[in-house]
Parts: sequence; C-alpha cells; structure tokens
Amino acid sequence: TYTVRIRLNKIRVDTKDLASRIQAMSHQILGPRVMLGLGEQVITIIQQRTQSSRDMNGIAFKPYTKKYEKRRVASGRSTIPNLTWSGRMLGNMVSKFVETGKAIVLFSKSQEALKAKGNNNKREFFGIESNREIGSLKTVRILGV
Repeated sequence: TYTVRIRLNKIRVDTKDLASRIQAMSHQILGPRVMLGLGEQVITIIQQRTQSSRDMNGIAFKPYTKKYEKRRVASGRSTIPNLTWSGRMLGNMVSKFVETGKAIVLFSKSQEALKAKGNNNKREFFGIESNREIGSLKTVRILGV
C-alpha cells in the first residue's frame, strides 16, 4: 500500500506502490477527455488568429497577390488575408487523442489538408507559439502540414 510516514526530522515514503499510483493519476488527469479539450482549444486559437490575419508567430500575413485580390473582390470577399474562401479548410481541423498527455491537431479531409499545406507554405498559420498563446498547455502537440 501507499503510505507516507512523517517523523520529526525524517520523511519516509513507501515507494513500492507510488509509481503505479502516479501513473494512474496521470491517466486520469491527462486522459482522452482533457487532451481532446486542449486540442479543441488549440483549434480555436488557430482559427481566431488566422481570421485576424496573423501567423503562428503573431506577425501579420503578407498581402494577397494583386491577381488573387481582384478575384476575391469580384466574388465579394475581403482582401484582408485570412485564408478563408469558404471556411471549409479552417473548419476541418480536428483534435485526436494519441496517448496519455498527447493529442494532435490535424485536418480530417485530405483535400483540406492539401489546401492547408499550400497556404502554410506562404503564410505559416498551422501551429501555435505555446509560450505566447497557451502558456503552460505544452502537452498539446501540433503536427505541421
């Protein structure tokens, strides 16, 4: 059994069962429900930041080309770079539980993943800058496109 005995100047810990109890606690704390929730938070961060025309480092996206801007205007869309034409690409991100303490964010449809890859080559949006955007939530891993 797990016991901690405290004496005046001594602390004795029975480590026989300690490792398995800590492991069990980590499964509860960083299990699927929590990790998927963190993944969903990361998706929201990416979507909101991208919609505000900023890359994963907080830097403003470079402008669209003049040719593409004209196409967007003709279609009634904004000329502010936000990587959104229909909303399908950014809306296609999902989080997936990998193992205790690990989740990934990815695109569930290959067509949207290809779009994301092309966009990410020009404007690095798919990822997070953990210190600035989610602080201590470093347990969420982003798979680059």
